[in-house]
Amino acid sequence: MAKLYFRYGVMGSSKTANALMVRYNYEERGQDALLVKPAVDQRDGARFVASRAGLSHDCIYFSDLMEMTPRELKPYACIIVDEAHHASADTYQKVLSYFTPEFTLGLTATPERADDQNILDIFKNTAHKLDIQTAVEIGELVPVRCIRIHTNIDLTKVRFNSIQYNIRDLESKIYVPERNRLIVDTWLQYVQDKRTVVFCASVKHAEQIAELFQEAGVRAASVSGGMKQAERKEFQDKFVSQKIQVLCACDLLNEGWDCPATEVLFMARPTMSKVLYTQQLGRGMRLYPGKESLMVFDFVDNASQYNMPYSMHRLFRLKEYRPGALVLGSEKQKMAEQGLYERGERPDAIIDWPVDALDYELVDLFT
Repeated sequence: MAKLYFRYGVMGSSKTANALMVRYNYEERGQDALLVKPAVDQRDGARFVASRAGLSHDCIYFSDLMEMTPRELKPYACIIVDEAHHASADTYQKVLSYFTPEFTLGLTATPERADDQNILDIFKNTAHKLDIQTAVEIGELVPVRCIRIHTNIDLTKVRFNSIQYNIRDLESKIYVPERNRLIVDTWLQYVQDKRTVVFCASVKHAEQIAELFQEAGVRAASVSGGMKQAERKEFQDKFVSQKIQVLCACDLLNEGWDCPATEVLFMARPTMSKVLYTQQLGRGMRLYPGKESLMVFDFVDNASQYNMPYSMHRLFRLKEYRPGALVLGSEKQKMAEQGLYERGERPDAIIDWPVDALDYELVDLFT
């Protein structure tokens, strides 16, 4: 009987290295292993790459697998599926059910799905799991700090279906010059010299904000799934090399993209989806030489308890807020920082950030 396993680990937590070792063990025994990933993941082309472990191997995009004929396929003993939260989709199920491997391994950083389907209905067993907080505590991901920027935008009457806002209602509320200008002004006031990803509500929203950045003399660009792959890669490469300072995107960078040097995230897209918010957060949490922490800017719009978007404090159920303070870190780091606050001192990590570190706010997580 086939054994189906599911490995849940946050971004940057060596999932790929473990998968490549599984493949190696099978091929050492002379058995074929198939590595599959979705086409949305263009980071390393058609390869599984675990750069920190120095391991890599060819794989196949799922869309290409769908086009293969039975004659081209092998009786694989092992199948490894990256971004396995996609596996409950009908297209994945139709193809994967064709095979009868003795072992199937699914990898994902976000086991929850926006459509509420349970990925464990497919993979049955959890081989390993590692949540974000634990990954930070053991040094697999960088600590996270947060600055909350309040807007005067009212989302209370924006309709929603399950965890999705009505896009027309949302657009009518947030596509306003004042909110877009606040995003750019916040960057100019607080950030300036740090690589920043701005998560936007739509392609149009990303283009508008990128244009405002450019008008302010900032090297910025918007990227979308509607671009040709070569054009998207060009912009992403320029961001990595710092030829572009700010990258504005909607959906495209949520998964299948990494720039470990990213230091700042702007959560400018209101979302009621825990999955989406977590995916966006993961884009900035990878380790990088000299990177002590990630700074997240939450743009806090007014909402009701029924349609409140996610934020760092809601995601991790944190009721106390200080500008720039740690929201994710080891207990040792948090205790040391709390001691500084109690003495009225400013942590070294936020010396260069123009915030009043001694400000204090209670956060209502539900209203």
